Amino acid sequence: ARKQGITGVLFDRMRSFDGVLYACTDYGVFSSTDQGVTWQQSVMGMVDTEVLAITKAVNGDLYAGSEQLYRSQDGITWTDISSAFPGGEVFVTDLLAEPSGRLVVATDDYGIRYTDDQGQSWTYANTNLDDVTMTFIRKAANGYYFTADGYNLYRSNDLTGAWEVINTGLTDTDIEEFAVGSGNLFAITYSDGLFVSTDNGDTWTLSIDEDFENVTVNGNEVYCASANGTTGGVYRSLDNGGTWTNIVNGLPSAEADEVHYMTNVGVFARLDDHGLYTLDFNVVGVPETLDRMILLTGFPNPCQDRFTLLDAGSGQIWRMLDEQGRLLRTGRTGSQHLVLDVQDLMPGSYLLQVQGPEGRRIGRFVKQ
Repeated sequence: ARKQGITGVLFDRMRSFDGVLYACTDYGVFSSTDQGVTWQQSVMGMVDTEVLAITKAVNGDLYAGSEQLYRSQDGITWTDISSAFPGGEVFVTDLLAEPSGRLVVATDDYGIRYTDDQGQSWTYANTNLDDVTMTFIRKAANGYYFTADGYNLYRSNDLTGAWEVINTGLTDTDIEEFAVGSGNLFAITYSDGLFVSTDNGDTWTLSIDEDFENVTVNGNEVYCASANGTTGGVYRSLDNGGTWTNIVNGLPSAEADEVHYMTNVGVFARLDDHGLYTLDFNVVGVPETLDRMILLTGFPNPCQDRFTLLDAGSGQIWRMLDEQGRLLRTGRTGSQHLVLDVQDLMPGSYLLQVQGPEGRRIGRFVKQ
């Protein structure tokens, strides 16, 4: 189980960007740069700390919120950008940051809106929607957007145009969760299980009749969480939704509330009554798990130009590895703290290993 620094706090949703794992909670945003082992809370500037959704823009800004929508340029302090909405309340249900810099928000009261100026002004994108109580906003690699309102599933190839209903084949059109996979689309219904589309939503077929909470994908791998006390757990498909296996072994309960795939890391399962669990992955290919190693810390984390590893020790051998376990740099510490120039590193998560008389110690940092 992994939840140090966040004990007693229930997650509403997990997301990950550039090697950082984020938890949306009623007490603000929590972030972890070491794959969920330790967490840092971020609420400074938030009037309403309930957070249901978070996303990261291409310039590094974070957007998060629920009743209010906030923007953070450093991941620590937040600015309310809700003033353009009636009463200054957005009622966020989902967020989508686009490569162009556009931010799209799904709301519980105002449908779909988007901004091209970091929240100073907003444009409606509700044409042909039956309701304005939206569950999510997702986008496929082919440029199509998808959303749902509890009555229909919708598709649009342009937010400035109209939405079209794409319910063909669905036996329940109340869509609770949605994921874009490798060529396939996945829709979780309220009562009839998980449906899959291989034709961009034109038609849908039942993939598995199980009561799922959410769905997450990694290429052709698809994972779903089920909180059913009898048949629940984490379900995995290795063939893009064709066949399924419940991989519940190792979890303390069959009631999984959320599953999340983190790029280049692995699968996390959240069980509200027990904590956060990982699916048998090691840290960047090294044999020891985090629970058996001494953790190092540093600052700033995330960083841009320099990273300082604290208490590395003088005269120790250090190594830097990327997420695939490839050795990038090595050397010997010259003083108690190790200061690294990281300007030439690509954005992402990196591992530092320090080998000394007491054994191997590790520290993880994120380059923005």
